[in-house]
Amino acid sequence: MAMRATLSFFSLLAVAQEPGDDTGANTSAVLDGDFTPSIFIRLDIPLPTDVAPLCSQTDNAICWRMDEGTRAGARQLSCDRCCLEDDATCWDYIDLSQYSGEVWSADKERLFCCYGKMGPQYGKMEESVIAQTQVHEDRAPQCSYQGFSGTDNTACWKPEEGITCDMCCYNPDIVPTPATSPGAQSLQARNKCWGRLGLNRINYKVSAYQVYETCCFDDCPPNWSTLGCTLMSVIPYLALLVFVGFLGFFCCIEYMLINRICFASYKPVEASQDNS
Repeated sequence: MAMRATLSFFSLLAVAQEPGDDTGANTSAVLDGDFTPSIFIRLDIPLPTDVAPLCSQTDNAICWRMDEGTRAGARQLSCDRCCLEDDATCWDYIDLSQYSGEVWSADKERLFCCYGKMGPQYGKMEESVIAQTQVHEDRAPQCSYQGFSGTDNTACWKPEEGITCDMCCYNPDIVPTPATSPGAQSLQARNKCWGRLGLNRINYKVSAYQVYETCCFDDCPPNWSTLGCTLMSVIPYLALLVFVGFLGFFCCIEYMLINRICFASYKPVEASQDNS
């Protein structure tokens, strides 16, 4: 967890060191080049909005070009106006649906425009999830990371599309605690990861919570102990061992019955010899 938090810090530091966008660039080239709908915002992954946005470093410059050909009120759209001064009228002139493929609320547009170049703080998200689960004595999900084998099923993720265990299992806003609570099902139904990955109830005929258990806990319920999960994973092998043991036991019994009972009174007859 400490290593992930360190990497998260350096990723944010790298963002802060990015050069500003050239606002004089050709508009069509900018749309093709620097507009990438943030997967974090699409999946409702919390971004570190507790810090002030840094203009030309954390914002997406495409948002401030939405008023070309029209006037966005009395002043031109800019990061200073919309993010730092928090002018709510900005979002009346910003429409990202033609690029994002979906209609975003003003809050989501502000998140993308002011914080779109920042990534989630997975270290803090994991700490929050661990704290929530410990209160109810549930196990917290642990993502596999650089050779470390966690509780997740790595076959679920699509890292080539930016969708990872951290995004889907460490979201403190929708982690079901306790795992057996009546609201666990509805909380995971809000997890957009499963639909994005194609792991939804239509494909698998299961609930969103069952997919959560499959992907984040490799089919071992979070309210089970680590020992219980370990035993569950070796049950097939234990069953085979018991079967082989019984088979060997009955073979020994059969051997003893045949040799000690059936042939107990049998004495081989020695061939007689004539002394002539």
